[in-house]
Amino acid sequence: MLRLVLFAFYVYTSCFIAALILVMADQVPVVPDAIQIQDALAVPQAQYGAAQVVQDVDNAVQPAVVAQVAVPPANPPNPVPEPVLDVYALKLKIEELESTLTRASVSSALDTVRQLASRPASLVDPYALVAALEQLADVSRETAHPERKKYDAIFKQCRPLVDEPRLAAVIINLLGDKEEKQVAGQIHKLLKSSHPSPSARGPVLQFGQGAQPGSSFLGPMFPTGFRGRAGVRRSGPSQSVRDFAWGGSVVSPGMPPFEIRDYWIEDARSLPIVVKEALAFVYTLQASKTLSQRPRIWRPAAPCPECAYFNDDTFNFCQRCGFRREPVIVDNTRDPLKVDLKDIDARLSELKKIKSSKPYEKQKSSILRELVRFLASLPTSKSLSSASPADILKFLVWKDKSGRTKVHKISCPQAGQTRSSSCSCPSRLAAGTVDSLLGKLRAIFAEAGLGGEWDDRLGIGNPVSHPSIKNYLRLIKEEQAKARVCPKKAVPLFLEKLQMIAQFILTQLQTPGIPPISLYIYSRDLCFFTTDFFSGDRSSDLGRVLSREILFFPDSSGILFNHTFGKTLRGDSVNTFAIRRCDNLVVCPVKNFERYIAVVKLININLAQGFLFRVTKGNSVTQEPFSGSAVHSRLKYYLDQIKANEGETPHSSRSGCSITLSLLGASKEAVANHIGWASTKMVDHYNDLRNILRPDAPAALLSAAAGPSCNVVAAYESYEDVSSFKPIFL
Repeated sequence: MLRLVLFAFYVYTSCFIAALILVMADQVPVVPDAIQIQDALAVPQAQYGAAQVVQDVDNAVQPAVVAQVAVPPANPPNPVPEPVLDVYALKLKIEELESTLTRASVSSALDTVRQLASRPASLVDPYALVAALEQLADVSRETAHPERKKYDAIFKQCRPLVDEPRLAAVIINLLGDKEEKQVAGQIHKLLKSSHPSPSARGPVLQFGQGAQPGSSFLGPMFPTGFRGRAGVRRSGPSQSVRDFAWGGSVVSPGMPPFEIRDYWIEDARSLPIVVKEALAFVYTLQASKTLSQRPRIWRPAAPCPECAYFNDDTFNFCQRCGFRREPVIVDNTRDPLKVDLKDIDARLSELKKIKSSKPYEKQKSSILRELVRFLASLPTSKSLSSASPADILKFLVWKDKSGRTKVHKISCPQAGQTRSSSCSCPSRLAAGTVDSLLGKLRAIFAEAGLGGEWDDRLGIGNPVSHPSIKNYLRLIKEEQAKARVCPKKAVPLFLEKLQMIAQFILTQLQTPGIPPISLYIYSRDLCFFTTDFFSGDRSSDLGRVLSREILFFPDSSGILFNHTFGKTLRGDSVNTFAIRRCDNLVVCPVKNFERYIAVVKLININLAQGFLFRVTKGNSVTQEPFSGSAVHSRLKYYLDQIKANEGETPHSSRSGCSITLSLLGASKEAVANHIGWASTKMVDHYNDLRNILRPDAPAALLSAAAGPSCNVVAAYESYEDVSSFKPIFL
């Protein structure tokens, strides 16, 4: 604002000097007095604003310029000394304007604090009050107010008291005007003094028959449905009682308004008004002692079945419509139930441990730790409860840099290659990985109590469900599709490579002096990998098969599996399959199973209970299942030993089994049933190229259509020709 005033002064001063130069040669200038300009600039800026100040300067300067042109010279022109403006006086006036503006800003902020602190206790927002104190301290500091240190100290001392019920009273005592401080002091003294009961000195209305003093809002003494009107200060004798009163009116639907007041005794007539209002407040508080001294206990609310009005959850009659609810009868004649909380807590901890031990939960916990650290590292530190969709997008972009999928540019010569390349194209998370990551993030926020759709207006909900997150996933898929990044399939493991692995293990088993623990590991791996291929089962599920879930055929020609727990096995779902003997004894799953049982008995390991395949620790066999990273590590070890590692994973055996069965002529339904797939979709997934290249595929049919013996046009016209058809009605 100060810059605007200075700029206006500079512009009009320049205009004045220019006009003076033009008429100085033959006219006597009429120079405006500096006092005129000072008076024009002395208009309070808080009242008129910057635009009015500029207009006043214009009114002071412009008539002088016009007068210079209009008045003819009375005498021949004589040299006139150049006028000198009193710049120092103007500077003083500008400083005075700035000081006035400063005082007005601090005064406005102080009035805001006083207004908030003087509200009724039920309407005081402590956070808004502290924010107003902070605004007062900031304004006084920025404008170098003389009491800036006082306001800053009050703000710093009151900020920790935001939950203190007496915060407003403290601020009134510190910052209130003279009358407010006097009222607060009188109330404080009266509350501490042993003033005689008002019932012995004069008439006092019972609690519930008067409004809260100094407020137009009704307190809890009035029934639901009543509302208050603005109060009116009254003085002079009343028709019933000679008094002074702070009155108001109550309005209820179906009845006329009636007046309510707070009264004080006749002896207080000669006291100052602030003392009488303090007495009215004290008498109201003392009258409330006639009520029950039991404190109000806030209970959960329950709606009335008739009118939907919310009452206490234990209500017998609705406060609005009077609906009578049937009471719940509790039989207290029986002995109380014995509740062992320690046993319940132990069971809950056991279930929680089972949940946290799952691979999915471990991955989710790892992502949760990363997300919390990322949110805390933002310029504006955040938590899960304050995270927004924009923060989740930033986390996804940050996480995207750790991907291993090459997203080649269109001009890259290695575009379309699935193997790792040495080009400078960026590595990103695969689209499927991003989709899986979003699912885990969505579950993390849901478990934190932030479920449902995100609401932009309220800023609440699950931020992962925001449309911008879905749009991000769509753009990632589009980008990778343009870069020819196709979803990866498991590299199939066929019988030829399985036989090489089995032959290597058999060679190791025949090594002289092999330790017992190594003997167990090699026999377990041989049985596991051959069984995994011929069963087509998921390796993680097969590793969790229990010993009691397998049976030999009556003629020992095969083994029947029936396990009930796995990645997709829950409740009533089971996976039942069989493996049979084959002529190739190297990869025969039944023969290798018998070898495994013989080795276990030889080294005195009991597999009658627990998991059939187990991991080792040191020189001992544990009770933990053989699955997950242990299976992948052993498969990679054998592939490296036979120098045939092409990126196979434990899922490769399932893929190889599916393709082998399809090529041998098994139906899709039979393949899906044997492997344990719920539909034939995965069968098509692993055999899509075979379906495309088969002799009766669409490509082969279209190729044959180009031959001379195929006349598609004639066939089409013959099908479309209905000229030989006869009408029903002639």
